[in-house]
Amino acid sequence: MGNCFSAGLDLKALPTYDRAQQQAMVMQVNRLFGGLYGLPLPTIAAVNGHAIAGGVILTLACDYRIGAEGDYKLGLAEAHVGVPFPVAAMAIVQSELSHPVARTMVLTARNSSPRESLSMGVLDELQPPELLLPRAIEVAQEMAALPHSVYGRIKRDLRGAALSRIEDAISNRREPMLESWLSSETRAASAEALRRKD
Repeated sequence: MGNCFSAGLDLKALPTYDRAQQQAMVMQVNRLFGGLYGLPLPTIAAVNGHAIAGGVILTLACDYRIGAEGDYKLGLAEAHVGVPFPVAAMAIVQSELSHPVARTMVLTARNSSPRESLSMGVLDELQPPELLLPRAIEVAQEMAALPHSVYGRIKRDLRGAALSRIEDAISNRREPMLESWLSSETRAASAEALRRKD
């Protein structure tokens, strides 16, 4: 199963993008997160290992989030690596997490253990690694048995404010990051993060 759920964007490739590539990337990020968050069907995250930056956003965009017990980290590292949050990512964080949790995760860029992530509401439950996928399938089957049209409508009502922000950013290009998503500071921070990782 591996030891990484998702580490988010590729920090080696990202700083090499020109302005047009940056703009395309930020809009694709909004479409990806917005599409998953608004999908009118149940979505289950089975987090088997490290979930960093965009990996946490993918987790939060799912309807139910199960993590494996183990020694791995979850965190919103954007401030650490100098990458601002696109509209969709921030809208999901603000919608899914309590204000104190969102504030500390976003502004400190600290990583948390699975148990800490459970207590913060990033995860809904923990399971032994060997039970992670069976449990995720069980929850998916339970939720898939709910009436589809009603489920989609309820989900839209629950997430309406965040989804409207995301859709506006996509449809009307109201995405501040289109002006200057990546800076020289981003490139330096990303390079330093990669250096420490090696």
